[in-house]
Amino acid sequence: MVLLWFSSIQRWLWPPATSTFAADIDALFLMIASVVGLWLAATLAVLEWLLWKANRRRRGGGLFAAEAREIRWIVVAAVGVFVSDLAIEVRGQRLWEQLVSAAPPNALAIRVEARQFAWTVLHPGPDGELGTTDDIELQNELHVPVDQTVEVRLRSRDVVHSFFLPTVRLKQDVLPGTEVRRWFVPTEVGTFPIACAELCGFGHYRMGGRLVVHSASDYQQWLFSAAGSELSTPEAGAQ
Repeated sequence: MVLLWFSSIQRWLWPPATSTFAADIDALFLMIASVVGLWLAATLAVLEWLLWKANRRRRGGGLFAAEAREIRWIVVAAVGVFVSDLAIEVRGQRLWEQLVSAAPPNALAIRVEARQFAWTVLHPGPDGELGTTDDIELQNELHVPVDQTVEVRLRSRDVVHSFFLPTVRLKQDVLPGTEVRRWFVPTEVGTFPIACAELCGFGHYRMGGRLVVHSASDYQQWLFSAAGSELSTPEAGAQ
């Protein structure tokens, strides 16, 4: 019953889950909230009962002292909290190892460079290779096909930023002078927000963008259309 209640609150408050990792991350958060909530309720109930018991003894003229069974309660509670924390750590570690693992070989590589105060996104063009002449550069727009593994290669031009895809459940600090790679598989077609989750300066509030997830056919159409636009620009022609 408690898990169902938390689950309904989660669906109401949280953004939709649109990646293969999202459900596992949500389940971990739900597990943490449930464990912490149950232990908090149990602690408050036992504390209230002990205060009531101590008050009765004090009124009767006796002194309140720890008894053997009360010490056992403390030990049992400590062991219970330790086991609960261990279960959370084991589950979280397995998920973390999956999230930071290397992307599968067939991943679509996209470079995202953060700067004050925008995201510069470099998509591979129709040749499917990043770093070639038909690459597509956009500001604050990340276009990907649904059900395709996507590897984002994150860089920062100036300060520390944090690349945040709320519906994907992906959030990663972007550091100057290094490249961090993370991957995900989008599961729903649509347009979803991109945010910076690190205070990066006065313009931090406007450092947003959008993740556009296309169907496979629509992505190909967008790809050739965007590549044609890039090649037709004066800068591209000059190159």
